[in-house]
Amino acid sequence: MPGEDATTQVERGLTYVCENFDALRAILAEAGQTAALDRLRAAVVDRTGTESSREALDAVDEILRRNEVAHGAYGQAFRSGTWPTTLAGTGEAAKAEVAFLCPLRACRRLEWAERGMREAPTCKVADVTLRSVKR
Repeated sequence: MPGEDATTQVERGLTYVCENFDALRAILAEAGQTAALDRLRAAVVDRTGTESSREALDAVDEILRRNEVAHGAYGQAFRSGTWPTTLAGTGEAAKAEVAFLCPLRACRRLEWAERGMREAPTCKVADVTLRSVKR
């Protein structure tokens, strides 16, 4: 969002990419550009390569926008200047005892445990289970 620092922008972008990884990979595959997503994974997960997380995310964003995905890699909420305003710890989620967070501490992804949930959600960028945190 306007006025956010670069770290917060990257965290929000990575959250969007993680939550929509499979769909974004399909779009990039159609464009023959999946290498950009692989570079992003290397920058975020392995911390290898010459690109920073920001540079790799911006490269994915540019490819998506060139391929008519208007919200790019940062997601529609970021582009429109809005973000969900529900406060953590309110509503139905307040009843949950466990939350799942980014295992890399690279993004702001948060999912509350739900009844009947048999396994933890997976980080699509790192392909590992989200870390659990109890209240």
